[in-house]
Amino acid sequence: MAEDIRDMDTEARGVKPIAIAEEAMRQSESALYTSTALYIWLRKARFWNQVFVITPVIMGAASGLLFFKDPENIVWASLLAILTGLVPALRDALRLDIHLDQIKSLASEYKGLQDSFRQLATITAPSNTGGAERQLEFLMEQLNRARAHSVTIPERVFKEAQEKIASGDYDFSIDDKAKA
Repeated sequence: MAEDIRDMDTEARGVKPIAIAEEAMRQSESALYTSTALYIWLRKARFWNQVFVITPVIMGAASGLLFFKDPENIVWASLLAILTGLVPALRDALRLDIHLDQIKSLASEYKGLQDSFRQLATITAPSNTGGAERQLEFLMEQLNRARAHSVTIPERVFKEAQEKIASGDYDFSIDDKAKA
């Protein structure tokens, strides 16, 4: 007959609080890199979204001014007018609005997961192994749902995130006090 291990103490099954804490910290670090990269990407995507919104306005105004200043500039004015119409179409083709919402949502989701994994490792795992194991399973399910969106962060953005983290921007002064 199979043994019911659901209610059995996790340490009796060989699960150690240190292993849970280490895995939680690993996942916290992974979420830190992902959320940082997503926030950097979001900043860049917002910039380009603004460029695609403002550019047609400027080009349309320039087209009108060019034509009314001298009607013989009709070729240049027409070219600017055509480009004015193409920029919004390009923006729609790139689906920048959708990307902004998706990147923003995922960035905050990964940042929340980062904190949850860190708290699990430092607070829950050392004192409540059974609860920590269940919480780790729950957080891993949330992480898998976040990963299911299949958003691919550009490599250059991920490199920027690595540099930002390595520079110490995400180090907390409270951690420095604890080491002293």
